[in-house]
Amino acid sequence: MNLAEKIHERWQSNSVLEALLPVARFFTGNYFTDEPTLPYAIMTFPDGRPIWQHNDDSAVDAVTVRIQIVDDNYDDGLAILNAVKSAFNRQDFNLTGSDSVLTMERGSDTAIQDDVNGVWSFIIDFAVSVYLANGV
Repeated sequence: MNLAEKIHERWQSNSVLEALLPVARFFTGNYFTDEPTLPYAIMTFPDGRPIWQHNDDSAVDAVTVRIQIVDDNYDDGLAILNAVKSAFNRQDFNLTGSDSVLTMERGSDTAIQDDVNGVWSFIIDFAVSVYLANGV
């Protein structure tokens, strides 16, 4: 299982997150055929780079995981954001094979209201350290 799939799996297995925003409305990527129904969340990976590369071909990469929650209600969106923080901050988990997330730590988050439609976007970035057994 890759990083995006594992995050989706963990979202779905978290009863608080699933109650606030079902995983069916948690998307990977920004491109939709139709605008999703509010509220929804989007996961993107705006940055990634190698940190260490070892002689045994293993490596550790630093990856930014950005989660954006879009909601027309500030309090509801904030509740989802706080549940995301609680579910993923300072977590580690296994991926495919011997690959693993060593740590997923929350960084900055922000709330922005769209001037035109009044919809809120809550954005949080996680700094993720990923161990890659084969270096890729």
